[in-house]
Parts: sequence; structure tokens; C-alpha cells
Amino acid sequence: MAPGFTSDVSPPPELVEHASSLISDLYAHYANNDFGALEGKKKQLEDLNFTVRQLQDGYLRGIFQVDYQGPSSRSVDDLIAARNAARAAKDFKEADRIRDELAAMGITLKDAKDPKTGELVTTWEVAR
Repeated sequence: MAPGFTSDVSPPPELVEHASSLISDLYAHYANNDFGALEGKKKQLEDLNFTVRQLQDGYLRGIFQVDYQGPSSRSVDDLIAARNAARAAKDFKEADRIRDELAAMGITLKDAKDPKTGELVTTWEVAR
């Protein structure tokens, strides 16, 4: 797990610095009662697949819990489809680029042949 994040899935290293900066901004906007900007930072974090929850109990008011949810299944499936299309077109440079992009998102690909059809099947999981 990345420092400062509470979820079981750690964000990719290149996302940690950016998300940490957004979280710092979130607290600064809260401290300055700039709630419009605060909502904007929350939205930016949500666009990166983080959830942001403000704790409301007693002394914890103003404390935010930020969890990384991992990449969305839809975006991963779209990238895998593009990779498979590139492989079918024998554009291995593009297929490798997409594989590397998925790896940067924390996705591990597994290619295997379907025992019934002999077709190549790609499955994925979030690296932990």
C-alpha cells in the first residue's frame, strides 16, 4: 500500500505523487473554506479512480479518507481490446506500448490459449 492511502490496492508509482499533491490541495482548500475548489480537487481525484470521504466524527471533522479503487474495468478492457487488435494486425510495437501502459496502471496481463477453441484469451488482474 502506498503511504497516505488506505485501500488494499496501491496506486501506480507515477500516480502517487500527483494524487498526493491533489490531497494536499484538498486540505488547503478546506482550511481556507474554499469549498468550490475543494469539490474540484475531489472530482480530479475521483477521475483518477480514488474515492474521497470526509470524516465527520468529533475531532476528526476536516479529515479526509482517500482510497484508490484501481483502474476501471471498462478502461482496462478497452485497452486490452486495442492491444489484441494491434497483435492481430502484427503491430507488435503498439501492442507492447499498450501492455506497458497497462503495467503502469498496475495491471498484470495473462495471455493463454482457450483449451476448447485454441484462441488466445487475455485476462487481467490488479497487481498488489
